Amino acid sequence: MNQKINQTLWSAYESLRVAERELMRPNEDAVTLCACQCTRNAAFEFLRSYLATKSSKPFDNYSLSGLLHQCALIDPHFKTIDISCFECRKTEASDCDKSYCIAVEKVNECVEKTHVIRELVMAKLKLMEKDFQ
Repeated sequence: MNQKINQTLWSAYESLRVAERELMRPNEDAVTLCACQCTRNAAFEFLRSYLATKSSKPFDNYSLSGLLHQCALIDPHFKTIDISCFECRKTEASDCDKSYCIAVEKVNECVEKTHVIRELVMAKLKLMEKDFQ
């Protein structure tokens, strides 16, 4: 696997960790903007990494729904992932900084769904986290 994909996967893992740490704080102390953006970035990066291994086409300005759809065209297992919890799922990556979820429960739901995305991507790429540390 090429170095750029490894770096992107590592970045996705790190973004998801930041979100999880933020959400471990008491609700009144959690910075949900940070957790939301990190979760969204992780989901984008996991899906883009999968696509980068299957295509030379750039997928930079796709929405989360668009990326998932492209993954599902390659592998039907991606059709099983329901990302309706992401309010931003139809927003292009370049516009995502303009909106975010503020409710801790909502962001937690997106974190859990990003775990599902991560697990499927890693299984399809036959990788484990230690493979790109």
